[in-house]
Amino acid sequence: GRKQDFHKGDCGRVAIVAGSVGMTGAASLTASASMRSGAGMAILGAPESLVDVLSVKLTEVMVRSLPETSEQSLSLDAEPGVLSLLEWGDVLAIGPGLSRQPETRELVRRIVAQSPCPLVIDADGLNAYSGQGKLLAQRTCEAVITPHVAELSRLTGCKGEEILSDRIVAARHAAHGDFAC
Repeated sequence: GRKQDFHKGDCGRVAIVAGSVGMTGAASLTASASMRSGAGMAILGAPESLVDVLSVKLTEVMVRSLPETSEQSLSLDAEPGVLSLLEWGDVLAIGPGLSRQPETRELVRRIVAQSPCPLVIDADGLNAYSGQGKLLAQRTCEAVITPHVAELSRLTGCKGEEILSDRIVAARHAAHGDFAC
């Protein structure tokens, strides 16, 4: 249990980069889950046009407006804002609902490469590395990746059937940055 004199800042700070047009649910679920799992504080960085709706959905989470593309996904101009979230947070969750927009994918790769804190990379965060799994393996910080079969297939180049035939072996290879089938 928590000590009686704890402060919310003592319980961990989660920075989240998630969401794009039509995918506010992914961002909202991720932010809510971080609080429900015991984080003391969370900030969600999301495309500026989505901040109002996310602020209404997330009463316990701070929401930060970040620059967006014309497709309402995060733009490369969001990089300084995301880096400031990394300075604040103890961990970064990146990817849910970000979209596969090329500029957003490049932003994800830049952030993962620079992150000073541990990462949870999910969904479109992993899709940003489709066909470039070795690039993901070059990051310098610890990371937890949460791919489903199709995401792992795109990441590693392995066929879904190969992954399904031995999920444990596929997971071990991916965890060690061995992206060859």
